[in-house]
Amino acid sequence: MKLYYVVYLLLAAFFSSCSSSPDGESSFSFWETSEGVGVLEGDDPVLYYQKTTKSPNGEFFMNNYIHPLYSLEGDT
Repeated sequence: MKLYYVVYLLLAAFFSSCSSSPDGESSFSFWETSEGVGVLEGDDPVLYYQKTTKSPNGEFFMNNYIHPLYSLEGDT
């Protein structure tokens, strides 16, 4: 649980320090769901941090990863 907060704070600090608009407002916004945290730059998605455990086939369990991560053109 602590790792999630550290990663979330680091992502928030990184994106808030990135380029901002002339009026000092950040162009990045965040949203949180029960499954993870998403980041938008304006209206364009940047990444989604998956914090809850998923098991697509019931054999392997995954959590605490970034997917999808979008390119500058908006592709995954």
